[in-house]
Amino acid sequence: MRLVFIGFGEAAYNIASGLKAEGLIDIGAYDRNAADPQLGGLIQQRAAEVGVKLFESLEGAYQAGEFIACL
Repeated sequence: MRLVFIGFGEAAYNIASGLKAEGLIDIGAYDRNAADPQLGGLIQQRAAEVGVKLFESLEGAYQAGEFIACL
């Protein structure tokens, strides 16, 4: 995984979208709210929309990322 976001809210979504458009295809993210009944749906939808892999654990995200961006 080239780049991993810690937190996948509005800013990370927009940055990931722009990076994908420029050809960076290996992006992941961890968001503690991804499984939340109220917030998780939007996070998962946005991740799928831009092709971002969502990690289930913070540890997994840190281990996978070459570059980490905490937003």
